[in-house]
This record gives sequence, structure tokens and C-alpha cells, in this order.
Amino acid sequence: MIHHYRNKQVKQIVCIYDQLLAMFRTIPFRFVIGLGISIFLFLLNAIPPNYHVTQADTIIIVTTGATGIHNGDGCSLVEAIINANNDAVIHAECIAGDGSDTILLAGDTHSYTTLFGSESSLPNITSSIIIEGNGATIQRTGGNNARLFLIDANGDLTLNKVTVTGGFGVYGTGIFITPQGKLTINNSIITNNNFGNGGGGIYNNGGVLTINNSTIYNNKAFFSGGGIESRGSGAMTIINNSTISTNISSFGAGVQI
Repeated sequence: MIHHYRNKQVKQIVCIYDQLLAMFRTIPFRFVIGLGISIFLFLLNAIPPNYHVTQADTIIIVTTGATGIHNGDGCSLVEAIINANNDAVIHAECIAGDGSDTILLAGDTHSYTTLFGSESSLPNITSSIIIEGNGATIQRTGGNNARLFLIDANGDLTLNKVTVTGGFGVYGTGIFITPQGKLTINNSIITNNNFGNGGGGIYNNGGVLTINNSTIYNNKAFFSGGGIESRGSGAMTIINNSTISTNISSFGAGVQI
């Protein structure tokens, strides 16, 4: 079933409904009507009454257990980011991106030892991408020194309900924002990213960083900005209702500006 919706939350609800509907086709008919009515009412209540029209986007659903770039294991987070960046089917197990894209995770753990970006475990973010984590963990577990995310000048990444952990040994050990890049972190955790020179959790090098209702803790940098370092011309960092604690560095253990 193909739908065209502009509101991201509505599109996600419809996508979940389609998946449930396919599952119910295997259930005896006498149960379907009652279950269908209950789910419809639940989904209807989940749609905000005041939602407004936004830029059209695509939802790319990541397959649980899919990793890196491999054929036969479904759509991985790496492949989803590449397709979203290119607005094309670069990897056939994920659908193409289209403008501003949402990548949907199932709340599972995504672990990396291989580099797919510029000193980063995941491909560079070069477009507008929302990652709906649903409590997922994105972590580096070994291999070369690497951060988890790098956001390029044209990149605009939003992380919702994600834990970013295990970055090691580079500037912006968890996440690095290049000049003019944008990062928004909502209801997420940045933790245990260690031993970079600056920006143990996040290094904002001239971009725009917004943190809402999130926790930045137990990150380490040798020199400055154990939790966050925000430097460079035009750098802007906005922090709302968030906790920054027990980060370690020589200067600005929590935040260095």
C-alpha cells in the first residue's frame, strides 16, 4: 500500500498500520474486526489534533540485525543513510531518499568497527535526515579510532531517542559538526565517547547545535570540551532542559566555548 503524506508523524503511524495489517491477514477472520477497530482508535488518538503540513519526506525502515553494507540481510542504517543522502537507490535493500528523510529504527543496537565516513563509523550526513531511534543504541565497539557521526556543511541531522556511545580518539569523539552543519538532539543520550583532543561528546566547529531534553555524560577529551566543545566562526549551541555531567577534560569539562 502506497501513501503520500506530508506530516512525518502521520506517515509513521500509517506505516506501522500497514505492517500490522499485513500481520493480521494471517489471523482467523473473527479476531480481525475487533483488533482492527482497537488499533484504528489507538492510531487515531496518536495523531496530534493540531498537526500542520510540512515538507514531504520518505520513511526508510531499518531492518533489525542488518549491519554495514551487505546483500541479503535487509536495510541497514549505513545503507539507509547513503540512500537518504543521494535521493536514490544506491543500495537495493533500502528505498530511495527523497528530500528530507526519516530513518526509523526499532530500538535495537547498531555496533560498528568499520569506518563508512570521514573518521566516522557512519556515512557523513550530507542531507536532511531524522533518525527516529525508539531507544536505539548506536555504538563503536572497536577497530580504528572513529567518531559515530560527522555532519557536513549541507547536513542537517536530528536524533530522537538515540544513545550515541563508544567514539574514540578523534575530535568530536561522539559527533562532529562541520561549519554550517546542523544537529538537533532530542530525548537522547551522548555518553562514553573518549580520548579525543576536543569535544568528547560533541564538537561543534562552526555549525548549529540544539540539544533538548537530553543527557551528555561520562565523555572525555584530553584537552577541552569533555562533554561539548563549540568553536569556529558562526558556531551556535542551544541547550534546553538537558543534563551535562561527569564529563572530563583539562578545560571546560562540561562545555567549552
